[in-house]
Amino acid sequence: MSEENKSMPLHYRVGNIEKTEAPEQDSGTEWYSYTIEHETSSISGKRPGSLRSVTKYLEEYVEKLNGRPNLGYSAYSSRKEKK
Repeated sequence: MSEENKSMPLHYRVGNIEKTEAPEQDSGTEWYSYTIEHETSSISGKRPGSLRSVTKYLEEYVEKLNGRPNLGYSAYSSRKEKK
């Protein structure tokens, strides 16, 4: 996490990461299910890869989510191009 983001409160954080069954079409790959927690809600998903690569991806994703307000984006709306 960058020094800039360490001082701001974290709103999103990585929750659980658990090994899960791969989809039939990708049975040779490890898959993990995960949650990203935010106050009273959560984001759930699945991702292929090693536990290390999935964890790294989630940490980077959470850092980006937490950094959106610093960039002038609302954390609660999608990014739209300004006209």
